[in-house]
Amino acid sequence: RDDRKDDRRDDRREARRDDRAAPRDGISLDEAVTRVRRDTGGRVLSAEARDGRYRIKVLLPNGAVRVINVDSRSGRMD
Repeated sequence: RDDRKDDRRDDRREARRDDRAAPRDGISLDEAVTRVRRDTGGRVLSAEARDGRYRIKVLLPNGAVRVINVDSRSGRMD
């Protein structure tokens, strides 16, 4: 009996984790960070969600710091 209760608790915890990781439409913050890192070759300094966009600060290989905005629905960078 207690094992079933623990299993249900684990299922709920896993469902909450999935909701944070991937929105229903568009891309997740983790996916956006991966794209920015891959496309720039830089090191991500910070990343946050803001108004339907992800704001990602990246240190480029040439030493410059750049802020890249990624639309959370389309995944487009600007």
